[in-house]
Amino acid sequence: MPDLLWHAENDQLTMSIYTDASMMFSAKEQNITWKTGRVAL
Repeated sequence: MPDLLWHAENDQLTMSIYTDASMMFSAKEQNITWKTGRVAL
């Protein structure tokens, strides 16, 4: 599941798969900052 997070270019795909709660949880686990549906590495 975390692997898909690295496909930042597929924002639409990632957004459609992860819910807001799931993304926020994953973001904390991966230390990723989410901004308007995009990942800031």
